[in-house]
Amino acid sequence: MEKKRLAFPDAAKGMAIIAVIIGHSLSLHSTDVTHILNNFIFSFHMPLFFMVSGYFYSNNNAGGGRKTARSAKSLLIPFIALALFAFIEQIIVNPNYNITENLFSIFYANSSPLRSKEFLNNMPVIGMEWFLMALFLCRVIYIGIDAFGKKYNISVSLLALVVFLAGVALNEYIWLPFSIQPAMGAVLFYHIGYELRKREIITDSDCKSKACIVIFSAVIWIFAILFGSVRMNANLYDNFLSVLGAVCGSFIILLAAKYIAKIPIIGKFFTWAGRYSIVIFCIHKIESGCKIGGNSALVHFTKLFTDVHSYHGLLLYLFIRITVVLIAAFIFTKLRDIYKRHKTVSSPQ
Repeated sequence: MEKKRLAFPDAAKGMAIIAVIIGHSLSLHSTDVTHILNNFIFSFHMPLFFMVSGYFYSNNNAGGGRKTARSAKSLLIPFIALALFAFIEQIIVNPNYNITENLFSIFYANSSPLRSKEFLNNMPVIGMEWFLMALFLCRVIYIGIDAFGKKYNISVSLLALVVFLAGVALNEYIWLPFSIQPAMGAVLFYHIGYELRKREIITDSDCKSKACIVIFSAVIWIFAILFGSVRMNANLYDNFLSVLGAVCGSFIILLAAKYIAKIPIIGKFFTWAGRYSIVIFCIHKIESGCKIGGNSALVHFTKLFTDVHSYHGLLLYLFIRITVVLIAAFIFTKLRDIYKRHKTVSSPQ
């Protein structure tokens, strides 16, 4: 009998992917309010994706190669497709585009201008597709430390912490290719996600103990938003509070998603968005690359109605951008489902 898919992790990812789109739009109207909102979004949205992925990690003695192959198919193929899209798009719109240098930057898979300036002689950076490479390598690293821990009877929690600290320490000396350091930093969040499921912390019905954890997490999260910063693409965590705040914030979102998923319309929407978060992510990347004169085509469209650099202009732009991305994702998933059904019916028995 097929297991029923858990709704709340998808709902949490759905909230996170909408937060990604919002976070990538706030630069249009820079104020103290949007700055705080930006810190709020970046404090949890990427860590949450890694925690949810870790939540579904299967802890068994076999299948490491199969897991890696499956991850490569679901993450590296979209990474290559998005990187090539950005590469071709730049060749078309930018006559001074350095093909050799930018092609190399795709394989280096660095999206941090800060790290590029520090270590890579201002090599061009890639965009948001860094996340796909980092998630793939995070899974590969975790499979490795899980197997190593079992073989030598070493705590995987300890190994995950060591990998995280090693990744942060390397920031001072080198910036490795393929988003290796962001992946090393993400291993800690991935492991925490696995532990949340193993210990049934989210699904546990003990309301009293959970209430205490939520209050503590909320306080830590607020302080982290105000006094910390998380930039996972640069493997940058301002302080320990930033790391703890990312964990606490992601935990609260997961817990909230457990109840939001049960709300008929809202829950169904976020659950759908989370289930197809990679599709939405990819379409958002493509939409971001569709530019006219240096600005997003959707920015120009919004300008037909209002000033995009005002509060109401930003809100209208967000509405248009999210709507366009979600409609495109919906159409794509439906067409993909039709293709799969047709392929199944037409395949020889």
